[in-house]
Amino acid sequence: MHSLFKWLLIRFKFLCFIVADVDYTNVVETLPKKCFTDRLPDGGFYNFRESGDRLWVIADRIKVTRIISEEERLQILANIGYDEAKEFEPYKQSFEKRMHKM
Repeated sequence: MHSLFKWLLIRFKFLCFIVADVDYTNVVETLPKKCFTDRLPDGGFYNFRESGDRLWVIADRIKVTRIISEEERLQILANIGYDEAKEFEPYKQSFEKRMHKM
């Protein structure tokens, strides 16, 4: 399962399609920030790798095909061996670190 779909399942509980006519990944990899900062990828998408192995897929449009139940979301993640708590841990640690600085 593609990282985008895992992320969408975890965060928003829906299944969707992205516009994938043009892959801009090679274009943005040549940019200083490795992403478009002034526009969306017109008619397409690009992969944006955050620190570590977290991958975001940036697209100019998505089409939600179906809202899924919490039970279905958990079953899909279990089927692909996705450990939600483990994957969320770096974000949790980062958040807690920022909260302690305040």
